[in-house]
Amino acid sequence: MDVSNLARKNSRKFSSFTIHVLFHLFFVFQSGSLLHTAPLKEKITDAEWSPTRPGVFFISKQNGSIDIWDIVDRTHAPSLSQSISSSAVTYLNIKNISCKQFFRLKSSRFIFSFS
Repeated sequence: MDVSNLARKNSRKFSSFTIHVLFHLFFVFQSGSLLHTAPLKEKITDAEWSPTRPGVFFISKQNGSIDIWDIVDRTHAPSLSQSISSSAVTYLNIKNISCKQFFRLKSSRFIFSFS
């Protein structure tokens, strides 16, 4: 399997920051590793930076949950973990339009959009 294609997302606020997802791990880079996790219990399926807060990003997992990380607040654990679906959340997209954040999530059972 080509691990370079699992997920790589550039920060919208700081182009030198990237998230790399590799199966059960993720890394945040800025010309060298800034943060990485111990292997998570569930496989990571996608990652997305917050469009409004530079240190915040979202990680979706195979168990249908999403972790919200705020690396300004803490680096050892997510700030919030929320179960979204009984099936894997396979896609995250977050946009900021007219001061509102719009989320779009996909799994094998649904496409969910909310603001």
